[in-house]
Amino acid sequence: MKKYIVFLCVIATSNLFAQTQRIELNQNWTFKKEQDTKWLPAAVPGTVHTDLMQNKLIPDPFFGTNEKDVQWVENENWEYQTQFTATKEMLANQNIELVFKGLDTYAEIELNNQKIASTDNMFREWRYDVKKLLKEGDNILKIKFLSPYKTALPVFDKIPYALPADNDRGEKHTSVVTRKAPYQFGWDWGPRLLTSGIWKPVYLELSNTAKIRNVQIVQKSLTKEKAELEIRTTFESFDSKTIFLKVSYQPKDYVSIQDLRIMPLTLKKGIQTYISAVTINNPKLWWCNGLGDAQLYDITVYLTSTDHLTLDSLEEHIGLRTIEVVQEPDSVGKSFYFKVNGVPVFMKGANTIPFDNFLPRVTKDVYKNYIQQAAQSNINMLRVWGGGIYEDDEFYNQCDENGILVWQDFMFACSFYPGDTAFLNNVKAEAEQNIIRLRNHPSLALWCGNNEIDEAWHNWGYQAANKYSVKDSTEIWENYKALFHKLLPEVIAQNDSRFYWASSPQFGWGRPQSLKQGDSHYWGIWWGDSAFSTYKNKVGRFMSEYGFQAFPDKQTFKQYMPDFDRAFSSPTAQTHQKNWKGYPTIKKYMGWEYKIPEKLDDYIYTSQILQAYGIKTAIEAHRKAMPYCMGSLYWQFNDCWPVISWSGIDYTGRWKALQYFVKKAFASDLIVIDTTDKNTDIWIVSDKLQDEKATLTVRLMDFSGKTLYKKSTKINKKGNTSARYFTFNHKDIAFDPAQCVLQVELLDKKGVIADNVHYYRSPKDLKFTQPAIEKSIKVVADGFEIRLKAHTLVKNLYLFLPENVDFSDNYFDLLPNQERIIKCKNVTNINALEIQYLN
Repeated sequence: MKKYIVFLCVIATSNLFAQTQRIELNQNWTFKKEQDTKWLPAAVPGTVHTDLMQNKLIPDPFFGTNEKDVQWVENENWEYQTQFTATKEMLANQNIELVFKGLDTYAEIELNNQKIASTDNMFREWRYDVKKLLKEGDNILKIKFLSPYKTALPVFDKIPYALPADNDRGEKHTSVVTRKAPYQFGWDWGPRLLTSGIWKPVYLELSNTAKIRNVQIVQKSLTKEKAELEIRTTFESFDSKTIFLKVSYQPKDYVSIQDLRIMPLTLKKGIQTYISAVTINNPKLWWCNGLGDAQLYDITVYLTSTDHLTLDSLEEHIGLRTIEVVQEPDSVGKSFYFKVNGVPVFMKGANTIPFDNFLPRVTKDVYKNYIQQAAQSNINMLRVWGGGIYEDDEFYNQCDENGILVWQDFMFACSFYPGDTAFLNNVKAEAEQNIIRLRNHPSLALWCGNNEIDEAWHNWGYQAANKYSVKDSTEIWENYKALFHKLLPEVIAQNDSRFYWASSPQFGWGRPQSLKQGDSHYWGIWWGDSAFSTYKNKVGRFMSEYGFQAFPDKQTFKQYMPDFDRAFSSPTAQTHQKNWKGYPTIKKYMGWEYKIPEKLDDYIYTSQILQAYGIKTAIEAHRKAMPYCMGSLYWQFNDCWPVISWSGIDYTGRWKALQYFVKKAFASDLIVIDTTDKNTDIWIVSDKLQDEKATLTVRLMDFSGKTLYKKSTKINKKGNTSARYFTFNHKDIAFDPAQCVLQVELLDKKGVIADNVHYYRSPKDLKFTQPAIEKSIKVVADGFEIRLKAHTLVKNLYLFLPENVDFSDNYFDLLPNQERIIKCKNVTNINALEIQYLN
């Protein structure tokens, strides 16, 4: 990733030259329960739960069964306060605003014993003019957070019918009237932990003459020769002033130096927008992961006085690229795919949920680590799911830098919502703020109104006559349309130009249209108890959700669930499995494919292999079906706490088998082995944009390494296509399907660029022999190199270290007489290495 820098300067005349300043107010906070008298130290940003933990007043809710012991927290009011000093120089500024980047959720704000306002939306930023309320010397800021559950009850009780919200584990489903992260009310992978607190930074913003409110960078046209941009600067003037606009480009190889001066502008007091034109010559494009560099340009807008003193500035990062969502009628239905820089791109990715139940713990380093792991997994799209939060700026910054496109839901999921004016106005302000905040990110690909609400109405029976009267049913659906078919698309049209998709999926998996157009959430596997092989036939145009559960790493169990019972009946086992059919479903599918182990460690391992093979089957089917299918986003990328779930990376950051399988299944070149009773077909899927010469090698061997069939052929691998390149008939080869493995490799001049293996029976029906594994360990520059070899097949070899280690591969098949070299980083005790396998 490279950056190029563009400067935009707004020059103003003024008698006041103080630069806009931020005075952080994140220190010296204390808190208490409303009726208590003792104030305790608090962290800002933070939550009441983490403050209570820090003061040893509650146990860690993630440990054992502690979640149920902290439910009382949501029913209390909590008070926070801090004292800060305002100097005479600070008070001399023309404009002083108190800014809360995020308050969770119902808050009453006082400054020097005067009430400023009440808030009711976790997703909004709140700004207040406090110049007249501040005094020289000590000032006291107090915030009372009202119980998120009790405060919402009166609003909820006014609704004459029950709005469905199956995730909500409260006595009453108040999540539907509360603009708060829905997952905090409980989900089938998450706890119920209704937080309160100052969850984002708080500061005073001091400014004079004028200040920049926001900058929108609109790409008007893009060619190889130049990019034409509009920079729309919205600023607020506190006086009537004259300004001049200057645009200067810092030379960075591909950006020429230009100065533009335009006629003077007269600022009127208040908010106004000025549009300036910018041309970037020989632009470098931003590409998604795997197709090219994620080239970025830094654009900074400066507001300065005539003698060049900065009054305010705002920096934005952009990428020059085009993106379209293409829906074209065809013989089956209608396409649904993303075209990036004029190229149809298969989207390979996952759904994300919030990275913690206590959001201030998700630091910039945490975001950086997760997004880099996504890039390492060959992911080029992440869906920010609608039951969580609009993620922190750093999430999108990291996606920008790593070339990962973002499917962005608004925060509505699996529920229905009121349609009164107050609620809609609140949502409108929430949507406007977040659209303006995120619209300049090149990674942002699409706005989506909600998760599965249209499906819930039409496919889950929520509109059934026995649930609602005709009048109530009509009102609920009209409220839905007012929010998702009118308000949100209108707000987007006013503030951005991206494609809007009202609900994901367009049709639920029980409806015949679901695989013919739009995006699909296919849950026939798991919820429908269909076999993994069903993934091969249930392929839609864009698969935006599908998944299967597995246990987290055994070290995660030791850390958070030490008294977990193998029978799954213990309180801890029940606490850390939130899906009502989770344990029996895992066991049912495991029995279809594997011999069910008795020991917990073996069960954990086998559940991960089961999950990985299931999702591998789905990804291969989706990619093989391109261009009919042009997207595969599995559920889910991460966890918000230690739990048995659908994630590929558990809460501690340890990769499950799934994530290693995903990395390979999302590689630029993929071999798909498709079999019938009579034939084996070899398909190659390539995301690369160019055709390439390669050699395809097919080898069938028994578990001791004896070759039963081998064939090599030179091919011309087509770019950005899926095609069948080789077929052999089973009747031409004598083999025992329970004792052989098919290895397929794709090679170029440098070596193997893709490989895959296939077995002709389920793992439980394979006839393994006990292997003798040869192992050697070598110290290398950034860790260790593990060399492994065996003279008979080793199925799903698992390398384990108690610490969280970065293995180059894991859970792989060690083929007979073939050496594998695995690199590992972040290791302090390599001697603790354990090896486990399926045989």
